[in-house]
Amino acid sequence: MKLILGGLAVLVLAVAPSAQAATRPDLRVSALAPATVAAGTDVVFTTTVRNTGRGRAGRSVVRVLTASGTRRSVLARATVRALGRGRQARVSLRVTLPATAGTLQVCADDLRKVRETRETNNCRAVRVTVSAPAVAPAGAAAPAPAPPIAAGGPTAAAPAASSACAATDVPDLQHVDSNCDGIDGTAADSIFVSSLGADANAGTQAAPKRTIAAGIEAAAQTGRHAVLISAGQFNGRPQLVSGISLYGAYDPSTWQRSDLNVTWIAGELTNGGSEGVRAENIIDVTTLQRLRITSPQPASGSSYGVVAVNSSRLRLERVDLTAGNGGKGANGNPGWDGGTAQPGAAGKGGGCDSNVAGAGGQGGGAGGPGFGGAGGTGGYGSFVVHGLPGLPGSGAVPGGVGGFTGDPGKPGANGSNGLAGATGAAGQPGFGGEIVGTAWRSDDGEMAAYGVCGQGGGGGGGGGGQDVWGYYGGGNGGGGGGEGGHGGAGGQGGKGGGGSFGLFALYSPGLTVKDSRVASSAGGYGGAGGWGGKGGNGGAGGAGAKVCLAEVGAGGTGGSGGRGGDGGSGGSGAGGPTYAVFGVGGTLNISSTILAHGTPGLGGSPGGSADRSGV
Repeated sequence: MKLILGGLAVLVLAVAPSAQAATRPDLRVSALAPATVAAGTDVVFTTTVRNTGRGRAGRSVVRVLTASGTRRSVLARATVRALGRGRQARVSLRVTLPATAGTLQVCADDLRKVRETRETNNCRAVRVTVSAPAVAPAGAAAPAPAPPIAAGGPTAAAPAASSACAATDVPDLQHVDSNCDGIDGTAADSIFVSSLGADANAGTQAAPKRTIAAGIEAAAQTGRHAVLISAGQFNGRPQLVSGISLYGAYDPSTWQRSDLNVTWIAGELTNGGSEGVRAENIIDVTTLQRLRITSPQPASGSSYGVVAVNSSRLRLERVDLTAGNGGKGANGNPGWDGGTAQPGAAGKGGGCDSNVAGAGGQGGGAGGPGFGGAGGTGGYGSFVVHGLPGLPGSGAVPGGVGGFTGDPGKPGANGSNGLAGATGAAGQPGFGGEIVGTAWRSDDGEMAAYGVCGQGGGGGGGGGGQDVWGYYGGGNGGGGGGEGGHGGAGGQGGKGGGGSFGLFALYSPGLTVKDSRVASSAGGYGGAGGWGGKGGNGGAGGAGAKVCLAEVGAGGTGGSGGRGGDGGSGGSGAGGPTYAVFGVGGTLNISSTILAHGTPGLGGSPGGSADRSGV
């Protein structure tokens, strides 16, 4: 499958926010655990307001409201200072609960004073069970207020009855402990991984594993379906197993979840680049939730945040996913210089008083593409035959004319020099790229052509003989023409630059991304093409013979071969692309997610770039 992505890439942004909206702030409050409290009791709600958008948020108001009925009642409010990108503020709100509180809402910017990327994710629900107040004996001290309900913290009191607890608890974005086992999730169906653990441990809350890979392996061996991961940095590239989900944001000591707990999967370098997480053949629902995933920048090759192959049941929920920069393509090797050309051979001497003509010298590189012409034979005095002309070199370079026979014989003319060869054609630059196996490969530049051989020199003309009766003499032979110089080799093409892909999805239609951020970084530069080799010098022409010049003519000197052409320069590799989401084989389900791509790499052609392409 060949995909041309270096020019105008097709940009599909059906669910991505507009460029203007993507630069606005986005205020959210952290989740609150359910609680059971007495009616009329003052309760302090403590939550964190965080700006998860890309712009600065001005001062705002957070409020606690009743969540049922046709009219909502405001129970408490607090002012939140201005928050820059990624900043947060912790606030406390004291509330006197009504007798029928039910479900309450804690809402950031409830007065809608701040223009945000999304206005529908500002509130969190918290379930509050209100019990009848206990009747204290006369003169007894008033009961103390209920302890604060912290974000992601434990419940203030155990549920009133076991019938209120669910049988199982799948970790959720609100951190609700629905089965009352003390954590968000089902402890009995989970393997625990902590930055404070060791892989030799059993993987329980009290004895967690240290690496995510060990946690996945233990879950697969014991038939469990969740790996619960504490805050901290985890190096390495986990390979997912179908049906075993990864859930982050847990405290390594208490195992309570909170937005303040960051679980970071830092990825690793691979043979062909780098990856953060790899998922193949995910046919059962497998969730990545509340994780930060990155991939490092490789020296060469592409960087992938998450690679998903045949993984339609994979789900990403509240994941901050960023791929590293793509690696630079290697430069092409230079071409080698042209070899040494052969000279023409010298002509043979004639006869002073004998009727013997000198033979012409052989041209250099006989039978090759840049051959020199042979020298002409000297003239015969007794037959009044003039010196023969030198033969032409390659490219029809003329040889010298022969000398006339007489008393004395006349010299032959020199052969003409050959012209230099042309420079080889440059290699074509790389353009676009293709998916090879389960990886992206940018096009390499092409190797350049060899330089053209120089023309061979023409042979020197044979000298004229002496035609005096009784003293006949044979003319001298002309020298052979030199071989044309060999052309230099073309430079090799540069390698294509590596791409940067936040989510690289192949044949995974229906893969879901929800409430997340997916970003790519800069594409790698394509490698430069190698320089062409230098053309070799042409061979020298052979000397004409010069015997008995008072009686017979000298042979002409052969022409020199022309210099070989330089090899062409190799083409540069294509620049690496940058896509937040890229792939083939079916559309993904992406909602409430910020997509952001980086800068494409330069090269023979720049890499493609888009927030979303192909899926």
